[in-house]
Amino acid sequence: MGRYLKAREQMLAECGLLEAKPLVCTSKKPNTFYSSGHLRRVKKVVQERAGVRFELRTLRRTYGQHLLNRGVSLESVSLALGHSSTLTTERYYCRKDADSARLEILRAFERSAPAPKLNSPLIETRNDFTGYA
Repeated sequence: MGRYLKAREQMLAECGLLEAKPLVCTSKKPNTFYSSGHLRRVKKVVQERAGVRFELRTLRRTYGQHLLNRGVSLESVSLALGHSSTLTTERYYCRKDADSARLEILRAFERSAPAPKLNSPLIETRNDFTGYA
């Protein structure tokens, strides 16, 4: 875990992200972090209580997907996961689901100009066809 944190710190410095901290810190001391052994013990307890086996690495996918589902852009999720390309994020980690896409589209229409009224002179209604003139 120590080697990972040093490598991560160096990578963040090279990217100009010096203020970024590891995502999992202890509850008692905000600037200290769990050891890999402690995380394994926590994982074991969660697996036993939930009755579901998982790998810690899969939490990255869950984290990324939750961010995306909450409206965070793919570019921001990709940066949060440390990917150099959004293609990696989209291909291997998370994709926008249909419900999120529909909600995003509805929000875009709510912000746009209202549609013309049915009796608007801008809408042609001759010959049982309807369309914008």
